[in-house]
Amino acid sequence: MPVLLSRSGNIVALTLAVALLAAPVSAAPPDTPDWKACADFLTNDDSEPACTRLIEAKKLAPADLAQAHYYRGMGRYFRDEHPTAIADMSATIRLMPSHAGARVMRMAAYWENNQWLAATADMVSFVWRAMLGKLTYEEDEDA
Repeated sequence: MPVLLSRSGNIVALTLAVALLAAPVSAAPPDTPDWKACADFLTNDDSEPACTRLIEAKKLAPADLAQAHYYRGMGRYFRDEHPTAIADMSATIRLMPSHAGARVMRMAAYWENNQWLAATADMVSFVWRAMLGKLTYEEDEDA
């Protein structure tokens, strides 16, 4: 695990690759302009406000609410807003404890925010859950 202990860009590249590959795909996402904008967190400047509207409306099923927090958190992470990304990833994990992508991204955000102990705890938790088969990579899988 020397990559994880390095402060170089390797941890970011590795984390992003795992998170993007592990990002759950909603089984039946709401078909609304806000949902589409929210999910487009990499290229859409309106992603965060769209995600926030979806979250604050309190009309989403728990899995979709978790995914909205995840998308908003991903956008915040890529804009180097690590404390708010951590909050969104934590909300995703509360709603869907098996969400692999949120666990990896929260670990990366802790690391980038110089919260080494929290990042290490998330890494240990991630590995432990992976060994037990308690991570999901798609929303329609059982936790």
